[in-house]
Amino acid sequence: MAQDWLSMEYQIAQEAVSELEGVLVFLKQEEGKESVHDMRVMFRRWYSIWGVLRRDGWETEKYKKGLGRDIRLAYKILGKIREYDVMCSLSKKIGLCDDVVNAFRRKRDNVREKLVRQLSKIDLSKLFKRLRRYLTEREQILDIKFKARSRFLRVVGGKSSAKSGKSKNKMRKARKMVETEEHFNIVLAEHERRTADLVARAHTIEELHDVRLSVKAWRYLLVEFFDTTHPVLVKAQQYLGKVNDLDHLASFLETKKLGLEPHLIKKQISITLKKRDEMRSKFDQLKRSLPYGFRPGLPGMQNTASNRA
Repeated sequence: MAQDWLSMEYQIAQEAVSELEGVLVFLKQEEGKESVHDMRVMFRRWYSIWGVLRRDGWETEKYKKGLGRDIRLAYKILGKIREYDVMCSLSKKIGLCDDVVNAFRRKRDNVREKLVRQLSKIDLSKLFKRLRRYLTEREQILDIKFKARSRFLRVVGGKSSAKSGKSKNKMRKARKMVETEEHFNIVLAEHERRTADLVARAHTIEELHDVRLSVKAWRYLLVEFFDTTHPVLVKAQQYLGKVNDLDHLASFLETKKLGLEPHLIKKQISITLKKRDEMRSKFDQLKRSLPYGFRPGLPGMQNTASNRA
């Protein structure tokens, strides 16, 4: 049976919660680097989906002040853990000296232990159950509003028909599929316009950070709701991600007390910023190829989960 856009959003959101619950099983068994990283990826996926749902009225003030706040806290802790892991691996990858790499590892191990303890104090299992209930209750409310509006528009538009029941069902199914695709194409077009505006105004590293988040959300929008992706978006996200991580690494070198000589730190910062600027240059060359106007069409309405790797 064809889905309307509301039921499709509900299905995709519930699937995301199921994956969060699945990763939580491994996180409870082993709080290592991989399980923490996987949980953060699933939270990131959730936020990409929630961006669309928020636009369509799923967010309430009660959610923002309660459940949404608790989700943000867990995601923030996971982000801090990831940040230190990235600093360690990145400092080694770009060829910083062993003293710096080892100093980062010591710092990472100390901070990570504290952050994992903070995360363990949050009952994620209970948090995800609350999220499931919220989605179900909110979907029921929005469904009533959506159906009432649809009936009103059909009456106003004079779209009643004397066709047979079978023909009516076929027309209703076709109309629902068209309306669903139109809805998500509008969402996609709005996001493209926001991204294009951010790209045009991006001159500072902070502004490029906003572009990175927008490109990432664009890619997830295609994956989650259109079951596809685009290679230019994947490459753009990679370049912008490296710009962001290298800039953070330079900042860490400058502000964190690593117990190393100032002249050594200065040299390592110079190496890091040079790599950052190389990645920025690559994005500047790529940004002219961003896939504005790419409309892949919705997949079969039954299943939209096959391209979420």
